[in-house]
Amino acid sequence: LLENPVITLEQGADGSMNLPKPSGQPTPAQAPSTTPSKPILLKVRNVAIKDGSFRMTTIVPQGGKQTIEVSGINVSLDQLANGSTTQLGLGASLAVLLPDGASLKGKISGKYDVALNPELLPQTVAGSLRADILSATGTLKEASGFSAGLTIDSTATELRQLKLAFEQGGQSFGSVALSGPFDLAKQEAQIRYQIAGIDRRVLKVAAPLLPYDLGRTAISAEGRVDLLKQGKVLASQGRLSVANLSLATPAGDKTPELQIVTEYQATVNQTEQSAQVEKLELTVTQSGRSIINGGLDQAMALSWAKSGQGL
Repeated sequence: LLENPVITLEQGADGSMNLPKPSGQPTPAQAPSTTPSKPILLKVRNVAIKDGSFRMTTIVPQGGKQTIEVSGINVSLDQLANGSTTQLGLGASLAVLLPDGASLKGKISGKYDVALNPELLPQTVAGSLRADILSATGTLKEASGFSAGLTIDSTATELRQLKLAFEQGGQSFGSVALSGPFDLAKQEAQIRYQIAGIDRRVLKVAAPLLPYDLGRTAISAEGRVDLLKQGKVLASQGRLSVANLSLATPAGDKTPELQIVTEYQATVNQTEQSAQVEKLELTVTQSGRSIINGGLDQAMALSWAKSGQGL
């Protein structure tokens, strides 16, 4: 049991922080052992952090300060043992104060069931975490009643679902989801992604100081990301749509709504320090009239190796 731990961070306008600076010469890295090591044997019950707190204060260059405080941090693990199933519980309160005086208060709670193998590696993970904003003022006022839920359902070889969903006042308005097989030992994966219905409410919470109203703007996307050849090759393809994109100023000025669609297909090879863009298309329309309609007429090769040819 760890009770009442406190972490306080301060960041100055120049980016400096109240963290200890490293002293002395760095220790040379040792070559990893080729001899398989035996797994650590553990059998611990009722691991817990009780009533912890974290506070970060940032002095912004424009003047004033921003404060983020997480208090009442409670983390519990009913047991930690080889080949066991354990339950991880999380809970905390959140408070944010911006330089302009805007503030919000919320809470975080969640629970995950984790099955460990004899080497203490996760075999399955299932559960959810939820963050609720209980009150908000000033430039953050639109976040009042906003909530986000993170759901995870995974085995040791397949991410069945990792989904971040948003809602406000009981109304759902957007989600981000990942799924697909993976191999941690080979550092390889085939992950599908989908972004659905992200609208101005999510964007306003994500960027509260944005001086524009985004009107009916909505973002959606779908595609896949493949990690191949022991993580050395990254291949991705997909489609991104931004519907009804417009910006409105506090004075009432508003840009016309645009419909934006882009499709891509690309591969990055870290070993060869090169990339290949097989497809890149962009279409922009306004009131049914095409403004931009273009794309690559052939694949584009890129290289950042010293002996590479560039474009």
